[in-house]
Amino acid sequence: MKYLVTDSRDIRYNLALETYLMEHANLEEPILYFYINSPCIILGRNQNIYEEINRDYVQKHQIIVTRRTSGGGAVFDDLGNVSFSFITKDDGQSNGNFLKFTQPVIEALHEMGAQAAELV
Repeated sequence: MKYLVTDSRDIRYNLALETYLMEHANLEEPILYFYINSPCIILGRNQNIYEEINRDYVQKHQIIVTRRTSGGGAVFDDLGNVSFSFITKDDGQSNGNFLKFTQPVIEALHEMGAQAAELV
């Protein structure tokens, strides 16, 4: 497995790099991509922005709002959160298999002493 950590704190760059890797990287082995974002809200592909954010608050606090290519709910990220993506070849059977993609992270946390870490 290859590891990539970016110094960018801009969610727009980080999601663009993720998309680029999915579309153009040689995926003979998976890529585990880590990034930390400055305050931002990431919306799922089908969400209504006006239902999900407090526009006045977002503008006042200069929070970046963006959309990811996948579905799911709205997420707030800031400098206290580490985000990660597994980028692999599509085997046609892994969509929604959260354990497959979180198990390596859980195992790493166990090795660092967080024995109670688990996927719930």
